[in-house]
Amino acid sequence: VERDLQRSNKYAHYLFLSLHPELPAQRLQRAAVGDDLPKVLMVAEKPSVAKMIAEHLSGNRMRWRKGVSRACQIYEFVTFFPPAGQKCKLMVTSVVGHVFGLDFNKEDNKGAWNDPSILFDARCDKTIEETTAKLNVVEHLQELSKEAEYLALWLDCDREGENIGFEVIGICREDFADDENIYRAQFSALTEPEIKRALNTLVRPNRYMSMAVDARQELDLKIGVAFTRLLTRTLLDNCKEKFYRDLRVISYGPCQTPTLWFCVQRHNEIQQFQRQAFWTPKLWVDLPGAGQCEFEWTEGRSFDPQQAAQIGRACGQARQVTVAETSQERKTVRRPFGLNTVQLLKAASSGMGMSPVAAMKAAEHLYTAGYISYPRTESSKYPDSFDVAAALREQSYHPNWGRTAAYILQHSPHIRPPTQGHDAGDHPPITPMRAAPRGEIAKGKEWKLYDYIARHFIGSLMDDVQYTEHSLNVTVGQGLHFRYKWHTVEERGFFF
Repeated sequence: VERDLQRSNKYAHYLFLSLHPELPAQRLQRAAVGDDLPKVLMVAEKPSVAKMIAEHLSGNRMRWRKGVSRACQIYEFVTFFPPAGQKCKLMVTSVVGHVFGLDFNKEDNKGAWNDPSILFDARCDKTIEETTAKLNVVEHLQELSKEAEYLALWLDCDREGENIGFEVIGICREDFADDENIYRAQFSALTEPEIKRALNTLVRPNRYMSMAVDARQELDLKIGVAFTRLLTRTLLDNCKEKFYRDLRVISYGPCQTPTLWFCVQRHNEIQQFQRQAFWTPKLWVDLPGAGQCEFEWTEGRSFDPQQAAQIGRACGQARQVTVAETSQERKTVRRPFGLNTVQLLKAASSGMGMSPVAAMKAAEHLYTAGYISYPRTESSKYPDSFDVAAALREQSYHPNWGRTAAYILQHSPHIRPPTQGHDAGDHPPITPMRAAPRGEIAKGKEWKLYDYIARHFIGSLMDDVQYTEHSLNVTVGQGLHFRYKWHTVEERGFFF
């Protein structure tokens, strides 16, 4: 009632409060709960991730308030914090990606235009990112760190996340003189069980992973800028004549430019390709009990028009064929390994018509919404601790593939993770974390990606496909050999 009055009629709201003087006192009492407890500052990488973490850890019973930054909200609640061994008041907020960028020292940058090699020995300084400065993220964290006794970092569990974590530590260092009360959460999905597990297994930040990112950033900056200036200084005039007059810079990217070489090489191969006609002889034979079947020439194709014409005449004149050989071979199609990022991008490109950028953007949205695990991983082997049965139970209620997941659980109630695949030591393979029907995921690209991830996960837990390849070789005329192949499936396996 009070909320409705507050929104519709302020005078009526004031009158309501005058009739119920106990309400403001109760509200102040609730706001003061936890003020005498130790405070923990938790920092996530994005505002949306901070909100999900707070919802899972508080059971949706939290208090929201604004801070210095208009983009980074603060979620407060009281819960048990393992490192402190008691209940604490948790303040969950976030940054918006990297806080700092990298640039050359102004003094060392002098004279580098005429001699770009100077940049390789130049010093580099950390500078606040433009977006971060506009949103007052640094001031926001410094204000909150003054209230906190503990700092818990909830950045993405990769090298970039570790680096952002140490940027946050640097900002809050004045209030945390040592690392005794600084912790790092390791999680691979934004689900309630995973977030609570991460809270109970906090670790220390890894300085060496952060230093690896610093080294990579410095190399990218020095190589990119030095070669960009060299190319611009030496080739700009010629490029203006060949391309367009307004060209100002010839940019070099440490990753993009070598990749461009592959594109140029492929383009040259296409331009140099000489079109050449070829023939693929085929023979249609009526087989008893099978009807008309298409036989292929055993040599594949011919670039000789005269040979192709001779084969055509011989086949046209033949009234029967001679069976030369029959054979059978048992074959297996191995079930897929766990899904990593490279395989996901390949499938998105070849099967869904999605560019890598669009695919990763859709995957990030699915991850932040809690539908899939972390989408950036090189591992294709499930860890031994991965609860396969729980993931399958979640999918067993799905309207599309729920019956298949339930069938696996029924026949293997104590199913264990497959042992195949490669463990890169980073994140587990990409898996579905929450069952979502088509209507729950509004965007088409995100649904396609989610559908593939869920089916790939279920397929990786099923049996291999077992089939027999039958081959029938026949002879026509003067030693022309044709072959007909067909398959019979003994075990459908993951072709569900």
